[in-house]
This record gives sequence, structure tokens and C-alpha cells, in this order.
Amino acid sequence: MQPHHARLFKNGHEHCTVTLVSARHILAAKHCVNTSTQYTFRINSSHASSGGTTATAARVTLHASADLAVVKLDRDATYTPAKIASTYPKTGSNMSVYGWGATCKDSESTCQSPALKTATMRVTGRTTDAYGGTAIGR
Repeated sequence: MQPHHARLFKNGHEHCTVTLVSARHILAAKHCVNTSTQYTFRINSSHASSGGTTATAARVTLHASADLAVVKLDRDATYTPAKIASTYPKTGSNMSVYGWGATCKDSESTCQSPALKTATMRVTGRTTDAYGGTAIGR
């Protein structure tokens, strides 16, 4: 478990996995926070509904041309933030990913994992995200 992972709740419902990148900022996928609604976060817990610390979004800033957003929290989180890489990972290298995510394909909203999952993925190169930004291929 990493202290920088967090669960995003949209209007009180489990929605996406996000990352603490400073004491007061969360990095999220733009498609997770691109509507005007209330966002809350559970930071540093491997369980979606308990533990860790909770905070609320004070401001959401969407990237103009990539599936990225930065959320300013209403308070500081006292956990170690994730380190942001300065370069893309090399093709063929392995990287760890984590999230609560769906455990079925039919109705993702009804089959979210209650526990944080981790996996190792092999990088296949770079690709394009849904907004035209650069993404890591797997």
C-alpha cells in the first residue's frame, strides 16, 4: 500500500482511483472530474469505504488537451505524495498500477472492488488518450 493513493467519490458514490501529488493536490483523470458536482476523497486506505483521511475538492483544474486534472483539496493531507516522473517509462519496462476499479464488464458501477488492487504492467510504448494527450501504452 502506498500512502499517496486515494479513492474519489462523486456525489458520495465510488468513482475513480486518484493520486496525492502534494499535501493539498490530487492528480486525477479528467474524465473522472469533468462535471460540476461534489467530489470527496479517501486518502491512504486500502478500503474504499473506511480508514485513511477524507478531504473535499475545493477547486478542479482540467487540462486543455489531455485526460488529466488537478484537484485542490480543502485541507492538507499529511501523507507522502507520489513522485512525478520526469520522463516516460521505457518500452518493455514493468510498472506497478493500482486501483479499486470494476471487477466485471457488464455494469462497472455495480461491481467496484471494495479493496485496493495492484498489478504489474509491461509498457508497450506511448499512445493517445481520449482527449488527444500522450498516454502510456500497456
